[in-house]
This record gives sequence, structure tokens and C-alpha cells, in this order.
Amino acid sequence: MQDQSLQLEPPITEPVSMAITFFMAIPKSMSRVKRAALKGKPCITKNGDLTNLIKLIEDAANQVIFVDDCQVYDLTATKIYSETPRTEITVVVYKKVGQSLQEHLFS
Repeated sequence: MQDQSLQLEPPITEPVSMAITFFMAIPKSMSRVKRAALKGKPCITKNGDLTNLIKLIEDAANQVIFVDDCQVYDLTATKIYSETPRTEITVVVYKKVGQSLQEHLFS
């Protein structure tokens, strides 16, 4: 039988910039009208503190996406309501080419 395991690239060693968007579930207890009004709006709740969510992603990415979260030199994070909860992460890698650094999108 052939090995079907996922083959990952080695973790990034260069500086990275990250943009994280947390699409948070709209409470089911809200009316359809209120739910529709909340779509895409900032999510302000006591659960899911933005800084804790960011740290969760950074820690999970260690040794997977990048070697260590200390490589993140720029970070943008947003938490909004959505009917389809998910997390989207965009990583821009700055690789040395000659004497300069160039952007390379990793997503």
C-alpha cells in the first residue's frame, strides 16, 4: 500500500508577516434579523479574546509554518461575525535575494 501521508515543506526560516482573520460564529439564540445584521461586523465577546486567539495560531504554527513565532515581525488580526466560522491566515515570507529581501506569499 502506498504512503498517503501529507508531505509538508520544511518550516520557514525567514522573517514573516501574518494576517489572520477569525470568522466567529453568530450566536444561534439571535433572531434571523439580528444574525443578518451582525454578518461581517466586529465580533466583541467575552469568549475568544483576540490576543489569546493570535497566540493560539502562533503557537500552532511553530515548527509547522515557521521555525519560531519570534520570526513574525508584522501582524494584523481581525475578529468578525460570520455564518461560516473559520480562520484564514495569510503569511508573507521575506526571502533574501542578492542583497535585498523580497516578498513571497505563502497561504
